[in-house]
Amino acid sequence: MNPGRTDLGTVTIDLNSTTSGFQIVRDTFKIQAPERQAQFSQTSRRYGGANQTSETHGNGAVGASFFVSGASAEAAIVRWETLLSTLEDTHEADYFLKWQPEGVASNRAVFYQIRGAASWEAQYRPLEFSQNKTLVFDVSWPVAPLARGAAIAFSTTQQAYPATVSIPNATGYSVGVPGTAPALLDLSVAQTATAPGIDFFMVGWTQKPATPTTSTYAPFGAIEVSTGSAAPTGVTATNFTHTTSPNRVRVTSPAAAPTTYTLDIDVDPSTLIRDDFTRSEIQLEVWARIYVNTAHRATVVTSLEPSAANAVGSTSRYTAEFGSSGKLLATPASGSGWYFYRLGTLPAVVDTNNKAIYKLRLATTFAAAVASEFAIDYVAVVPAKQRALTPTGRALDSSYPRFINSTGTTTKTVRNDLSGWLGTTPFPDSGLGGQVLEIPPGNVDMFIKPTLGVPDVATTADDLSQTLTITGTIIPRYFLARGA
Repeated sequence: MNPGRTDLGTVTIDLNSTTSGFQIVRDTFKIQAPERQAQFSQTSRRYGGANQTSETHGNGAVGASFFVSGASAEAAIVRWETLLSTLEDTHEADYFLKWQPEGVASNRAVFYQIRGAASWEAQYRPLEFSQNKTLVFDVSWPVAPLARGAAIAFSTTQQAYPATVSIPNATGYSVGVPGTAPALLDLSVAQTATAPGIDFFMVGWTQKPATPTTSTYAPFGAIEVSTGSAAPTGVTATNFTHTTSPNRVRVTSPAAAPTTYTLDIDVDPSTLIRDDFTRSEIQLEVWARIYVNTAHRATVVTSLEPSAANAVGSTSRYTAEFGSSGKLLATPASGSGWYFYRLGTLPAVVDTNNKAIYKLRLATTFAAAVASEFAIDYVAVVPAKQRALTPTGRALDSSYPRFINSTGTTTKTVRNDLSGWLGTTPFPDSGLGGQVLEIPPGNVDMFIKPTLGVPDVATTADDLSQTLTITGTIIPRYFLARGA
């Protein structure tokens, strides 16, 4: 059951077979749930209690008593040692316990990853051993908090990125990600032989957004802000004009403040799933591809504003990082170019019973008038707690962990723990930061954004537009047994 493979490995010991010499003592098999390590936020009210804010888990445990026997005393001893040498193997993570409840089909089996050496106790009874050549072992294994199913490979349609792609339905399933608990994802990116390589890479994921309210957008992935000659429905541009190549909003000669260049996008956060351990909130991370000149001193204030479609107050919600002062955009040393910027994180309400429609606003001002174009190509939004990426705001020098540091045909794989390797024969390489690749069960969308250049640095233009092949391996997971 190695990463990236869909086979089920090799059976080391069958612990419940009349022919193997190993058999479970009836009614002794037990699965112990992992220990919860919960964090609470205490309220100051007399009877307010405390609200859970986060949680981690220790290992679970699987244990049973086993008869270990042989045709002779010598054969029984050999089997004892076969069992014990496996229990004491220092490479425990290579082993899994396969459990198939009685009376269910074999495809309902699950696998528990062993996380350490087992605890065991041998019950040697001379009379029983002399007559039946049998010893009873009580064994308990520390195991991963969740059980897993067999790995499932998938591939998406080859296309130019950035783009939002859906994980296709797994064979035999009506959804892309089977299971009842968060699944593990190993993601692979293959570039062509004529590619320039990839400096920065980001992947965000979410359960497939619900249909947004009319004339609004689900706040996930790239949102186009111009059709070339006009604003798309749900987009309002103030003091900008619309143009093509690419479709964008622009101002050819921005004036100094107090003139403000505003872009509003109507978004419906109720299309997404709220963050864990919140009552109705999600943290949205906002990015944009912007055309800037070396002479610009542009500050972008990013906020959520109430819209006419909801009955909330008039208070703006600004990003936690930059507030109402906004973010001063880095500019190139000379000339103009397209660059990718992280504009900050915004809290939004997720409530399907009382939808709050917002205007996602980018308000740009300039310290001085400049006779050079400023433009916005698209705005991208991902859940802040469901995305992984290479570093931002760092110089693109020899120490920067480029995602693919090659111009030839290359495949880069990011493991679910964010470690990386190159090629189909694994060679260690830089990974990603952010959230580990644990994706929700069901239908899942991914936003893929590769770039040349590093966001927030403006040294290499974001002009990457190459066709990539995105493949992956999903390991579905379950709380106890494969019930879906």
